[in-house]
Amino acid sequence: MILIAIASATPKEPMIAPQFNWNPSTSVQPGSADFTIALISPNYIVNWGGRIPEPFASYQKSLESDMLELLTEGGFTVRGPYASRDEMVFSDKEACDIILDLSIDPSFKTVTGGWKPQILSCGQGSYYYKYSGNVSMYGKINMVAVEPISGEKVWSKSVEIPEGETGEIRSNYMVCGGPGSVLELIMKDATVANPFTIMLQTNYNEVLTKCDRLIEPQEFKHLQPIIDKLKQK
Repeated sequence: MILIAIASATPKEPMIAPQFNWNPSTSVQPGSADFTIALISPNYIVNWGGRIPEPFASYQKSLESDMLELLTEGGFTVRGPYASRDEMVFSDKEACDIILDLSIDPSFKTVTGGWKPQILSCGQGSYYYKYSGNVSMYGKINMVAVEPISGEKVWSKSVEIPEGETGEIRSNYMVCGGPGSVLELIMKDATVANPFTIMLQTNYNEVLTKCDRLIEPQEFKHLQPIIDKLKQK
């Protein structure tokens, strides 16, 4: 089935500029934990099929900058961010106790409604489809720590992204030949993207605060003998 997308002639809703803010609750002397972490830039597990759309591109960038602040304010010495472990030279790996890798794993589902065929034909017996309904988003942020040289996992935690619903949306975006996808809607229609922006902004501080609670210097120092043993392999 060939899907052809078009935009409706209805005036477009302006896209909300995402703003994600996190306020650290405590701060200690930088480097006081006597533990060095290499940070890998957060990546998405979902395949966007190209450019990451808003608000998710800004969410990724904010998570990276705030995670750097979180680690520094927690007393860690931080290197990076790096695009991947493979980007790190050997001397960087030697200088770090662990590599912290973050992945963002959002999921979307239709709560009510869905893609509906329109009376407008797009040729060869096919019709345009538009979306109306309620979409929910939920997910998690995965944090995995590995020993830098061996790459062996020594620690992992996950923080849930609270589930939220968009409320009733009526998209101006249409596809020809059959239903599209929620990801496609987010990339093409501010009517759909804006509720997700509000949703992510609302729970961002809560998500980062939970990450902050889970990344404890005492727990990482407790892993030091395991890390040292792996480095000697």
